[in-house]
Amino acid sequence: MGRKRNRSKNKAKLLLSQSNDSIGNIPSTSKDTSPNQEPNLKPILESDVNVTQTNPSGSPLKSIMKSHSKLNVNMQDLSKQGDSSTSTSLTNPNQNFETSTANIKSNLINNFSKFLSQLQSENSSKVDSKEDLEMIQHHEQPVTKKFLKPVRISHRELNFTAPEMEAANLINVWHKFVLYNVEKEDKVAVLNALLEIAQPYFLIPVMYTMEGDNKATFLTFCRYNIIQRYVNRKLEVKIPNKTKKVKIDIILSFLSFQDMPLDPQTIITNCIIARFSKEPINKKSLNLKNFSNDKILGSVYCPLEIPFVLDYVFRLSKILSSPHPMAPNIREGKVPIRDLILSDNNLETLVLSEKVFGGNFTRLDLRNNKLGNVNSLRSFSEYKITELWLDGNPLCNNYTKIRDYIGTVKQIFPFLQKLDDHVIDNELKLMPTFQKHFIHNNMKISLVQQFLEHFFTCYDQNDRISLNGLYDSEAIFSMTIGPITDISKQLILKTFATNRNLKKFADYAKCSEILLKGPEKIIAMLRQEPATFRKMKHLDVDLVYNTEKCFAVCVQGPFSYLRSYVSPLWFNRTLLVVAKEDNEFCIANDHYHIDNLPASYNDIDLSELTFATEKSIPTFNPTPFSASEKEQLLSLMQELTSVNKQYAEKCLIEANWEIRKAVDSFLKSYVDNKIPMEAFKKRVWRDEIR
Repeated sequence: MGRKRNRSKNKAKLLLSQSNDSIGNIPSTSKDTSPNQEPNLKPILESDVNVTQTNPSGSPLKSIMKSHSKLNVNMQDLSKQGDSSTSTSLTNPNQNFETSTANIKSNLINNFSKFLSQLQSENSSKVDSKEDLEMIQHHEQPVTKKFLKPVRISHRELNFTAPEMEAANLINVWHKFVLYNVEKEDKVAVLNALLEIAQPYFLIPVMYTMEGDNKATFLTFCRYNIIQRYVNRKLEVKIPNKTKKVKIDIILSFLSFQDMPLDPQTIITNCIIARFSKEPINKKSLNLKNFSNDKILGSVYCPLEIPFVLDYVFRLSKILSSPHPMAPNIREGKVPIRDLILSDNNLETLVLSEKVFGGNFTRLDLRNNKLGNVNSLRSFSEYKITELWLDGNPLCNNYTKIRDYIGTVKQIFPFLQKLDDHVIDNELKLMPTFQKHFIHNNMKISLVQQFLEHFFTCYDQNDRISLNGLYDSEAIFSMTIGPITDISKQLILKTFATNRNLKKFADYAKCSEILLKGPEKIIAMLRQEPATFRKMKHLDVDLVYNTEKCFAVCVQGPFSYLRSYVSPLWFNRTLLVVAKEDNEFCIANDHYHIDNLPASYNDIDLSELTFATEKSIPTFNPTPFSASEKEQLLSLMQELTSVNKQYAEKCLIEANWEIRKAVDSFLKSYVDNKIPMEAFKKRVWRDEIR
């Protein structure tokens, strides 16, 4: 009796172990491993996959396993129940093996129902338990077909009936998504919207491609439950912060896995393995910085800003870091790291479904994300975080006093010792945190932004003559050059640059010679500099001085020289801007410094600067002249041509208030004897001239 019970228990465990589910229904390509070989690292994580298995007697068994932090406990109970039920059936020789499998199947459904009810009550994300149980009870078993017959469901004539459902429920096949009314820059927003709709199931898009101006496609593994979610929305997805909607067509069973054996889950696994540091366990780190742009991922889209994707990566890291990934007690294992780096991932919130990190986890880097509130960090409050980096997040702008900032963060992390690389002592003395822009007077924000955009748009034009009018009549300009060693960059700078570095001057008599005064000399020198290009989003702006009549602004950031094929350089510009009549502003002092790109920009993608062309330069649209400027132009036109004010205004309006063009047009008309005599009279009615 004891041997039969043990044998029955082993058979029940064997049947359970034959389930081969994975995230997004990705087919498994692993081979059986011997005890001396490394176990397969593919995690059995949260999914909704139905796989047909066959027992030794040939009867099919439908195993549905949803691997979750609490499912392992249910599986332990299931093994016990399966043990008792199977042993009972095997003690009676008149009962066959089908009876035992029926008992196990019944236990599977009951335990799965209990688990789903627990998950729905404790987790905010809703699981389609009713739909899943119906699929189990009605034996909707997925099949693998040798010859595929693609089926298209379109947003124009939406039809999701039995043939479409059958094609959606096939395993080991790729489905093709066709997106309409989508632009190139909409890629991230559209894919993120599709992933959020698929939650709590995980959709992994691969090979996203633009096939036209308003059409894009990608491939993915998914099943009926995910396809049904898009059908319920009439195959339409709204892009956040935009009014337009993206239309979707889905070609089901588009391609078999054998035709394109790309395993997204293995690729993500390899990427995570490469992100683990090789230090000892007490100093080990997991660097997930800018994860979605990792070269290892290739065309696989895995954005950590989606909470469900981030949680999946954490749980996958937990399994990969375990010495025995397929061990039954994997739920009790933790990721043995000290440092977790999540910077540059566009994170807006942080949600953890379980405690995945061990007791050594004390350092958390969340720089340059989109976290808007400190409360979004409460998922990590159960860890003893001693070092935290939050600079570069919108939440830093919520505090005007350092004491308030530190106090709020320490309410969540009471063991905190360092915040943003600054030690927090007992008196809460801390240097100000880094902010990309410092503008003390919020009333000046729009003025500073408008002035800088206008200045650099004019500056990056092919001909900097458009800067005329931006410099005061008594403006001063000086320039310095940093220790640039690259020969190609030195050759470019030699064509125009003057280095007025007082620490390196041997002859101070020349200092005044290269201190340019007046707009004519300044603009003439700036026109010698080759065409440049920069992006406002890369610039750091500080308003260092501000009064009603003037303000001083310091601007720095990367820039590139067009048609030079050299890597970007760094510039720093300090401008003293003074107010003039008619709400106009001019530059009274300009200090221009060029240097090497800082090392902190090595990990930042500046390809749009490196490969910029003349088409990248924004179009310059001159602003209209003020009333006083128009009066000056009218007086000058009258003085040059001796016509009256009305006719001078007519000439300037036709020339768009360009004095040279107006004078040239007048001279041509004068030679052709087309100027009426009334134009030279002191007073004349406008209607007579026109």
